[in-house]
Amino acid sequence: MRRLRKYLIAMFVFALPFWGLSMVHAEESEQTYYHYYVNENETDLVEKKYEPAEITMENMIPEMLKFLNDEENAEPSMKRLLPNGVHINSYEIMDTHIRLDINEDYYDIPRSREVVLRKGIVKSFLQIPGIETLDIFIGGEGLKDSKGNLVGIMTEDSFLELQGNSSSAYRYDILTLYFTDETGTKLVPEERSLYYRRSLSRERVILEQLIKGTMEEGHYPVLPKNLIVHQLEMTEGIGYVNVSSAFVDDALPIAPEIPVYAVANSLIAADKINTVQIWVDGKEDVMFGDTMDLYEYYEWNQELIQEEK
Repeated sequence: MRRLRKYLIAMFVFALPFWGLSMVHAEESEQTYYHYYVNENETDLVEKKYEPAEITMENMIPEMLKFLNDEENAEPSMKRLLPNGVHINSYEIMDTHIRLDINEDYYDIPRSREVVLRKGIVKSFLQIPGIETLDIFIGGEGLKDSKGNLVGIMTEDSFLELQGNSSSAYRYDILTLYFTDETGTKLVPEERSLYYRRSLSRERVILEQLIKGTMEEGHYPVLPKNLIVHQLEMTEGIGYVNVSSAFVDDALPIAPEIPVYAVANSLIAADKINTVQIWVDGKEDVMFGDTMDLYEYYEWNQELIQEEK
């Protein structure tokens, strides 16, 4: 019996390294890699699984560059991540950081698509083993946002995933939403306690609640009921809100600055952002009313908030 026990222990010890090795290979085989496209509306990414020829940084970087620069890789109902004419010229590796240099046609990309594209680039390269951060240069100079500020180094946390899968898990939150008074010229805060699915972002819930309307007497709606939220991105301290044309076409009979700042103030109050830009069907050069140019970035507006009586 003792000899049998010693034999079994010896066999177990001998098998441990191979068992551990097989577990490592199993974990590697479970890793899923993706190529990214842009949907037809250019509002979000579409992922498609792919299998690298070899799961190493040395192999996957050239493989990813070839895919992104290939103008023939279009798929039905999807668009290439990089529009035709835009291509990655070169790259540089610095430890766990990769720097990409892209040609100057990059700056011709509409702003709404550029944010989606940039997220796709980050997600593409940060899935490569050994790559943890990324920055982009355009024609040899650091990428700048539409306000002229350097974008700088990006990580997995640079872009919030704002649309999740359905889930039975809920979270509790207290939100401050901004509606308008009976004159339609002032903002009035309304505190709302909510349970909502964890798969939903707080920002999306805020917009949906603004569309749903007020729940307090003396407060009035600011957004049309048929408004659709296409896309939300919170990055670099800026909230990008892409909504349907109902924002303009079915605007309520209130001062034009009220809907704009109702959105801006409500989002800024709840998130770590400082400004908000609103797109209409992906277009940023839209005039709302006679005074509100949606190309502008809107900060917190205290003056429009009605003083407490």
